[in-house]
Amino acid sequence: MITHRTYTKILKLTVYLIIAYFIYNIIYYYISYSKLQVIKESHKFKVSSLINISENRLTYEAEYYLKDHFLGISCLLDSTYYLSITKVGQLSTNKSMQDIIYFSSIPFLDRNSLFNRNDIIAKTVVSTNETSAIFYNVSILPIIQISKVNVYLKNKMLSKNIISKDIIEYIINSSNIDLSFNDFNKNDFGYVGFDGESSLIFLRDISNNLYIMSLSPIIELKEDGSYRFKSPYRSLKEILQE
Repeated sequence: MITHRTYTKILKLTVYLIIAYFIYNIIYYYISYSKLQVIKESHKFKVSSLINISENRLTYEAEYYLKDHFLGISCLLDSTYYLSITKVGQLSTNKSMQDIIYFSSIPFLDRNSLFNRNDIIAKTVVSTNETSAIFYNVSILPIIQISKVNVYLKNKMLSKNIISKDIIEYIINSSNIDLSFNDFNKNDFGYVGFDGESSLIFLRDISNNLYIMSLSPIIELKEDGSYRFKSPYRSLKEILQE
């Protein structure tokens, strides 16, 4: 039979372990976040290395690195559209882009769950032009070997454009986009933003690296908390045809 004294010791130990766990999570998060470098002054990566577009149409805002690995870049396109590119890893297969991307109707494990949150950090906001918050699983990005990508949307995909064998564009209307790699059913990467048409674009470079691009019109926030898009939505396919 457990005595009152033994019960008290067990209760205290449990409380100490819970406190230690939360302290560990906080420390782990800030250690992970400290590895995210934001560079605004100079930009080595060029969007034109992935898509056929003039650099004169682009205004770079920031470049991101994680553990000295290039992670992504954000910029304005034609001073009208916000474009964010993230390098998520390297494809371990030569399958077509359509054969590795799947859309799921079931949400993945919550990025804010008790045992998952310390691997997830949010991208630093660098300007008021940003149309969504981006979340990374820093334990795997941007060096994971990828054989399959699962995408969960709060709303359905509207349509898609196959721009080339290495570029596929999905037109969506969803404020939440979650991605999971290699069938682990865990949220590894995602966007949280505004409802409205936007593009989710997958790109493969000559080294088989996989990039994910988000494209949407710039948002104008109003004093009452409402918002509007400064220009009509246009797909990447339409923009590249200009």
